[in-house]
Amino acid sequence: MRRNLLFVFSLIVLGGSVFGQAKKYLFLEHFTNSRCGSCGAANPGFYTKLFATKHQGNYHHMTVHPSFPYSSCVFYSANKADNTALTTSNNILSTPTMLINGVTQKYVGSITDADLSSDVGKTSPIELEVKESGTTTRDITVEVKTVGIKPSGSYKLYVVAVEKQIDLTTPNGEKVHHNVLRKIVSGTAGDNINLANTGNSVKSNYTLSVVSPWVESQVYILAWIEDINTKEVLNSGTKFDNVSTKNENLIFNSFEISPNPVKDVLNIKFDQNIEGNYSAVITNMFGKEVKTIQIRNSGSNMSISTQDLVKGIYFLRIQNGNKMVTKRWIKA
Repeated sequence: MRRNLLFVFSLIVLGGSVFGQAKKYLFLEHFTNSRCGSCGAANPGFYTKLFATKHQGNYHHMTVHPSFPYSSCVFYSANKADNTALTTSNNILSTPTMLINGVTQKYVGSITDADLSSDVGKTSPIELEVKESGTTTRDITVEVKTVGIKPSGSYKLYVVAVEKQIDLTTPNGEKVHHNVLRKIVSGTAGDNINLANTGNSVKSNYTLSVVSPWVESQVYILAWIEDINTKEVLNSGTKFDNVSTKNENLIFNSFEISPNPVKDVLNIKFDQNIEGNYSAVITNMFGKEVKTIQIRNSGSNMSISTQDLVKGIYFLRIQNGNKMVTKRWIKA
């Protein structure tokens, strides 16, 4: 109760300020084993779904190889300690298992397109920008940006090296293995991190030596922020992502809400005419989307009915692709 009261108080203090939001990436930890027949049967169908064009650019995926059901798995044997650490910390008991956003376990063969699309359009107050330089010796910088309201709680930063594609026929019949964990670059249990205040960031630096039999051109860094208590992943990042917190592609810089508090109609006035396709997304104070409206060539003013919303604190996000501006308002 005390945390909730403090959270509400912080929203009230921040008033009508504008907050950025970052694109939320679906985070998939895929626990499999190269000698597991069930894995060999389920994984190909999963990859067919995962690599569909409609899902590209919306997720980060990593395969971890536990010692079960066969400790002679070639990828487990290559790094027993790190594969075991992630398997144990996530309480994985069987393969093939998918862990979604750090909290939801599903059998890999039951993953649907809806699962893979579940975070499309969602945002996070945290954005990770990953930079790598060098080849066999890499200098790595992970910048964790607080672009929205700083989340409460305690967090860890995980940084790992994965190999994008390994062409190897294994006893379970798989011939291609994707995003294989090679090494935990941060602390094995993650590194404690103090998130920056809104509008600021914190940087962490690492080094990595790419060793045989890794293929240097296939190795890249994957980083994520995880809640220490709930294990939920706030967001994740790689060097391949388009960092999207700036508003340079928006044709407006801000908007005003009136009246505020709002009773029946939310009036929005943009600082210039809106041309093109936009979305107006209303979320409650817990981040749940309660209403979405498509905007097209609306001029500089628009209105949204709020009669169906209960009293409380809400946020309005105007979005075009990955670019967005968010404002807080109150339903009276």
